[in-house]
Amino acid sequence: MWWIWNWFLASALLLGATACCGLCPTLSKEGRRLQQAKRYDHWDSQFPNTVEGNGSLHPAVKIMGYYGVSADMDRFWVRPYIVNLYCFELLEYPAMRPVVRDYLEWYMARLNDRDLYGISGTLYDLFVTRDGGEEWTGEYDSADSYGATLLSLIRRYVDVTGDRSLADEHRKQMETIGDMILGLQDLDGLTYVWPGHDSKYLMDNCEVYMGLRDFAALRQSLWDIRDGRFAQAAARVRGGILRQLFEPVSLMFYYGLDRDGTRYESSWSKMYPDSIGQYYPIAYEVIDPGTPLARWLWGQFDARWKPGGLDSEDQRLVARMARKRMIHALDSDTTGAP
Repeated sequence: MWWIWNWFLASALLLGATACCGLCPTLSKEGRRLQQAKRYDHWDSQFPNTVEGNGSLHPAVKIMGYYGVSADMDRFWVRPYIVNLYCFELLEYPAMRPVVRDYLEWYMARLNDRDLYGISGTLYDLFVTRDGGEEWTGEYDSADSYGATLLSLIRRYVDVTGDRSLADEHRKQMETIGDMILGLQDLDGLTYVWPGHDSKYLMDNCEVYMGLRDFAALRQSLWDIRDGRFAQAAARVRGGILRQLFEPVSLMFYYGLDRDGTRYESSWSKMYPDSIGQYYPIAYEVIDPGTPLARWLWGQFDARWKPGGLDSEDQRLVARMARKRMIHALDSDTTGAP
């Protein structure tokens, strides 16, 4: 009978039930906020260090400097996807917004017209030499995530600066990126990593959901385009995540789904991609942070993993994104401690 109970519990969690079950202690709103602040303090970071950069003139390497990458190297390995994530956080600092714009201009000027898979709107990883020379690797870690996080970054830039000129200038390229992502979408709503890849990953698809949703919002707010193409595609991604990648017995998300239907179960004992994948639906707004499911996932992750146990600063950055959403939900919640 345990599986029946879990099925009902999972259904309630996914439906976003917010009523307290009565088993958790109730606290005043201020008490909950203090409890949460203490609980989440260890996710604070020394990065970005916006006072001391690395002095590089290269737009991507400069941003990496705010996250501890020294300029005292002959060659810098640059993965644009990671720089996109750094920029999410840098936009919170007004002085950093021109730096982010320079990076976005750099990115757009280097998009592939036709890459190794025959698609447009992608960007390869690269090495940057000390004098600013660029040596392209001819490959990338994913097509869907790079493009989706860039679209979200442009929306964030427009929202916080009020400057639409960059989006207006690069509207056609943004459409190319959006169409590239739609070309990776399967019938179940989920996107493949690149054409011909066997897998659809949880983390990528959370990023894709937000990227397509953000681009749809930009098209409507800036150019009054209301065709619904990207908004509907985003809804299909979110539906695919919740239908295909949520496992109701363990109350966890599968970290991947293969073309042949194989699903990859997540374990809290494994950090990547299992455990960190569980906060991606929170960070990228696939699930509401005020729901019991979000509270369960973040609570289980936070109890088992600390910042030092993660492999890289970009993983910690996305954890901070999830944490901020959880704290924001606490500020508007009246039902009890998470």
